[in-house]
Amino acid sequence: MMSLAGCPGPATSPSDRTAPRDTASVRVPPLTVLVVDDPGLGPAIARQWRAHTEEELQVQEVSADTVEKAGRLPGDVVVFPVGLLGTLAQRGLIQPLPPSLLESPQFEARDIFDAIRLMQMRWGQQTVAVPLGLPQLVLVYRADLLEKLDARPPADWADYQKLIARLADPEALGDAAAQADAPWHAAIEPLAAGWAGQLLLARAAAYALHREQFSALFRFETMEPLIDQPPYVRALE
Repeated sequence: MMSLAGCPGPATSPSDRTAPRDTASVRVPPLTVLVVDDPGLGPAIARQWRAHTEEELQVQEVSADTVEKAGRLPGDVVVFPVGLLGTLAQRGLIQPLPPSLLESPQFEARDIFDAIRLMQMRWGQQTVAVPLGLPQLVLVYRADLLEKLDARPPADWADYQKLIARLADPEALGDAAAQADAPWHAAIEPLAAGWAGQLLLARAAAYALHREQFSALFRFETMEPLIDQPPYVRALE
């Protein structure tokens, strides 16, 4: 899950790089891109850059530990795991993106999932990064099966569980279900490594978040974890 953001500093703007200039007297430094903890991404960025432009590009690969200890990032752009966004923004290592960029028709901000656009791209009220790849949990269903059962898409986890129970019986679906000798699953959920924990949090969110609960994961007075509390136990079961 990667995000892209600009680093504060005296770097040149895109207009500076593309404006006509006397190359004999003015030398514009190449764009520098820092790539955090992704060895294969840096070379891919460089290849795509060379395929689309004659401008120079410098790609530097750095570790998350190095970035977290840095007082300043020596680059124009940083590509980093989304989990570092808070650290980078709070320490002023990345700067807010200009409204002109976010409102640009080329960017098409409204095409980004709301959960990503409103939560994972922002720090406070400012947008500080854009996503290069942030998988989002979504519910995809077969409309023909729901029509067969005269059912509607689930509005919450309780509706989801009731619908799963109905979909678990292939005989009730008739010809719409798989053939008799084929395996049948009422639903396929992302429970592989790296995803099971996210699904648990997604299930628990509806139980753990409410107006009187200021923090869903820890007691904010003591930082005691809440993972063993009823909302999470209920979601796990």
